[in-house]
Amino acid sequence: MYNKEKILEQSLKIIRKEQIVFLDDLISLIPCSKSTFYEWCYNQNESILEALEANKSSLKRSLRNKWLKSDNATVQIALYKLLSTPIERSILCNKEPTEPKEGVQVNVYKKYENTGLEHLENEELEQIASIYKKAEDRRIKRIVT
Repeated sequence: MYNKEKILEQSLKIIRKEQIVFLDDLISLIPCSKSTFYEWCYNQNESILEALEANKSSLKRSLRNKWLKSDNATVQIALYKLLSTPIERSILCNKEPTEPKEGVQVNVYKKYENTGLEHLENEELEQIASIYKKAEDRRIKRIVT
């Protein structure tokens, strides 16, 4: 028979020691069955959930720090998307804006109307699109070489 308090104590130790972030990983390392774990409602236990969340937060911080120092364009775009505003993310997810016809004054970012981007100047949109284009060019260059 399982000792409920001992299993809880072991679970918390394992989470901290092994940097566990998922319940299934934890369950595979403790000396009780998955059904027993859920019967005891450990999947809803505050201490376990807080410990898992603390590990997830720590891992996320670590990854963001690595991404920030990376020269990998794909990683930089991923980090930018995480840090960007919804407007910036919208620009990153859309196709490259088309160039206006020669001699015609056209808002090349007209496709962003009704997306919340209306308040941005073309120059701001161009800067964001330029960052994305440079990162994409670097990514393609790395793939080719």
